[in-house]
Amino acid sequence: MLDKVLRKLSDTDWLRPVAHRWNADDSGPPVREVVSRLAAVDSLLAQHIGLETALATPDDDVAAPTAPGFPADGMPSVEQLRTQWLAQAARICAALPRTPIETVIRLSTDLPLPDAVVARAFEIWLRTTDIAGTAGLRTPVPKPENLASMANMSIRTLPAAFRSHRGAPGGGTAEITLSGPGGGQWIIPLTSGAPRNPDTRIAMDVVDFCLLAGGRRDPATVSYTAEGDLGLARDIVAATPAAAVP
Repeated sequence: MLDKVLRKLSDTDWLRPVAHRWNADDSGPPVREVVSRLAAVDSLLAQHIGLETALATPDDDVAAPTAPGFPADGMPSVEQLRTQWLAQAARICAALPRTPIETVIRLSTDLPLPDAVVARAFEIWLRTTDIAGTAGLRTPVPKPENLASMANMSIRTLPAAFRSHRGAPGGGTAEITLSGPGGGQWIIPLTSGAPRNPDTRIAMDVVDFCLLAGGRRDPATVSYTAEGDLGLARDIVAATPAAAVP
């Protein structure tokens, strides 16, 4: 998806600043630095699975989505940058089936290989939507199986995000139904000892949920329906942007 968007960019587009959250201003890094950063963080994954890489790894906070990363031999042209990122991504994908599933990958935190791969795919898609929006292009949608993995990762981290958002004891159990290809239904106890029966039921489009989890939708305006404890539902939706790994 990212490569298709990058191929459509003009020279001017590559220099446009990219905001990375729904409430961000236009002071983000230019597109070329965003892509360089993605390639640099991917190189960490490449090294962990035994691949040599010509791209430098980040020397700052890997969790900072706007921090630039640069190839070891300096910033290339935009076409070289695109092809370097694409070639490295292809090598990673080819090597993953041969990599032991128990391999631990250190990105912003230690992650088992399957979660690390989903986290990288999630961030790359989110940044692809950022770049597409900056250039006025249509936002691409991942394949259903990839959306399902991103949604499941965000759902699994939602209880911790909810507790952090509320900042006080209390909670309950939520039933979350995500519609569309890649969606599903989850029963989520938000606190220890919460009952199995849902206190609230939330329904949302799976693409909107993933964009919300990645900080690309405003919790105050994202479309969803809720039943039961509506205050709890609002708190869950408000906490969701803190749930995603990217």
